[in-house]
Amino acid sequence: ILVAFIPTAPEVAPLVKPLEAKVLESYVPFDIGQTFVIPAGPKGLEYSNAAKDLDGKKVRITGSMVGHLHDDAAIFLLTPQPMLLNMAEYGLADDLPPNAVHVIQPVLPGMAPDWIGQPLVIYGKLELGGRQELDNRISHIRLFADHITAADGFTIDHGFLLELLLQI
Repeated sequence: ILVAFIPTAPEVAPLVKPLEAKVLESYVPFDIGQTFVIPAGPKGLEYSNAAKDLDGKKVRITGSMVGHLHDDAAIFLLTPQPMLLNMAEYGLADDLPPNAVHVIQPVLPGMAPDWIGQPLVIYGKLELGGRQELDNRISHIRLFADHITAADGFTIDHGFLLELLLQI
């Protein structure tokens, strides 16, 4: 029988330092669900006044990273609820909601983040407007990430867990 001690979240050091209150206060909270006017009118989806007011400003958005393969390692998708996309089977005919956020982050070659299955808080500059991405999607909401943290304040350092398991 193989028995391993896997620490619980409070015993694992956070992957990033908690952000200072002064830094947190500089980012306005923005709910992804408030991006578009609902219901859509005869012109289709239109940005809400709240979204237009925050365009180009520092915001914080809570959501879940979409599990999928992406052609650009510096971008991941964020939605209000957890999702998985299968580009091989559905291509662009998937069920990605229109308020999905393209999160753009600085990434060194070979250092793209893995999919994280817990809710995240992304701090960065909001940008609205249509733009074609490398995967041929048209993004309408982009967030240029300054900071990314787990919504519960804890993250698991997967490298630490792997080292721990290899020692057994």
